[in-house]
Amino acid sequence: MKPWSLIPDTKRKKILQACIEEFANHGYLRASTNEIIKKAEISKGLLFHYFGNKKNLYISILDLIIEKMQKEFLNTLEYSSSDIFQRLLDWTKRKFQIFYNNPLEYQILVTAFIDPPEELKEEIASRYHQLSEIGYANFLKNIDYSLFRSDIDPKKAVDLIIVSLEGLSNKYMQLYKGQEDKGLKELGNTMKDLEEYFYMLKVGLYPQHQKK
Repeated sequence: MKPWSLIPDTKRKKILQACIEEFANHGYLRASTNEIIKKAEISKGLLFHYFGNKKNLYISILDLIIEKMQKEFLNTLEYSSSDIFQRLLDWTKRKFQIFYNNPLEYQILVTAFIDPPEELKEEIASRYHQLSEIGYANFLKNIDYSLFRSDIDPKKAVDLIIVSLEGLSNKYMQLYKGQEDKGLKELGNTMKDLEEYFYMLKVGLYPQHQKK
């Protein structure tokens, strides 16, 4: 049973908010469980009764954030366009909106994926891999492959798009490494850049520019 389900409702919200604020503002290594228990108004003994140690506490917070954001995002899937480039735009805008609406959770999530603490690298990498697999599987669901040029292999076209997405994602994650709050403020400009990159891919892969 997950630790959070064992905590009484009256305490859960305060503990959760205190943890999110502390980990978002100070990161895993500098976060203080003393500050968390002070804000949550509980004893350290009770906190560790539920979570065992700081590492388990942090991972549990990360899992809750992933679950929350994934749920918010996947709720929009049924309205996705079958045009892969329109879907790219729609999904990216939706993800950015979720990040913007959840700034502290965004800070924890992005920091964990960009610069995971050494003792947590394996567990965080596992979660990132699982999240990516679920994301790509849903992203490619019901895509209209007939929209691609007839002289190219649709599978290779999709591979190119995915590789490009991964490269762009890494680019912006590294650009704002250690400055996640700035990355959040720059989401509008990042979206404009991505729209240009998506357009260039579309020009190369859709039939209006097909070789004669």
